[in-house]
Amino acid sequence: MRKQAYSILVHNNPGLLSRMAGLFSRRGYNIESITAGTTADPRFTRITIVASGDEQILSQIEKQVRKMEDVIDIKLLNTTNSVCRELMMIKIRANASQRAEIISVSDIFRAKIVDVEKDCLMIELTGTESKLEAFMELLDGYEILELARTGITGLTRGSDDVVYIHFYQEARGLSPLTIIQKKQSLGGILKWLKFFTRKIVIYPYWKDRRSQLSDTEARDMHTL
Repeated sequence: MRKQAYSILVHNNPGLLSRMAGLFSRRGYNIESITAGTTADPRFTRITIVASGDEQILSQIEKQVRKMEDVIDIKLLNTTNSVCRELMMIKIRANASQRAEIISVSDIFRAKIVDVEKDCLMIELTGTESKLEAFMELLDGYEILELARTGITGLTRGSDDVVYIHFYQEARGLSPLTIIQKKQSLGGILKWLKFFTRKIVIYPYWKDRRSQLSDTEARDMHTL
């Protein structure tokens, strides 16, 4: 059993998160955390999901999510090829004599004191999961009143696998050359050709063909 983070670029359509959560629920996949937010273009959302399981389950998750109609791209976030961060906010009970020690520990981890009251203070910390866990261990002797964590979010390093989302604005009107004009590697070209075939050629044809079959069936029923 291990954890795997997935960065998923999707169309920002209503009910998308519930459909994706339903996919995990129906197949019994375990979600450790999930974060979502709009990209530079508000019509698209980037979702980061951390799931756990064996190699077969993690591979199936990638394949099943990739099949969803609203999904544009999915990437595996690993320690070698990506940068991942998590935000944690923690409220600790502390009197005047305890604050200096807590603030000193927070400075070591580059955490921020975002609120101070007479009997407590609130700390904001951003970093990797291991950094957050190490900070929590040093606060073991203090009373934690409340704690909130956003879950992991991240991006892959470099620009070789960047998906240029403005290409999706008029997807059915694009040519293969338009799609791959900024992809330099052979792997990127093959990936975009696969997208063009699956999303732009096959799906519209199948949709139109299904509509034609439905019209034919309706005329046959009318004739009978």
